[in-house]
Amino acid sequence: MQILEIINYKIASLPIYKIMLAFLSFFVFLFLRKFFTLVILSFFKKAVEKTKTELDDKFLHAIRNPLRFIFIIAGVYFLFYFLEIKKGVYLHFEKREYDFLRRNGGVYMSYKKDPIKDLIFSQADKLLRKEELVRKFNNDN
Repeated sequence: MQILEIINYKIASLPIYKIMLAFLSFFVFLFLRKFFTLVILSFFKKAVEKTKTELDDKFLHAIRNPLRFIFIIAGVYFLFYFLEIKKGVYLHFEKREYDFLRRNGGVYMSYKKDPIKDLIFSQADKLLRKEELVRKFNNDN
């Protein structure tokens, strides 16, 4: 019973098992990156070295690091997913995008309806209007 109490202990409102799962998933992707580099890319490197042209050698050298970086991106994604950071990050970037568009006189146009985005923007617009009214009121007095 003590093990269940330990893994359900919360740090920053998250149980320890979710934090451990998040970092475990990140390290699994780091391991997969190493495996991909050692096995798959080395296989392609040997196959490419047998050809007469250098074009495929240069191509493999050019895509090697971006392909390896995909594993880092996936690991960070799952780290954020298990730490439940996605909601706060999504709201943060949406608010920054809206503020940027408002300040620069841009018009936000969306090709597909997103009710969450529309709700965020409508609330942000209300807050900005309230701030403008308060500023006008303070300047008049």
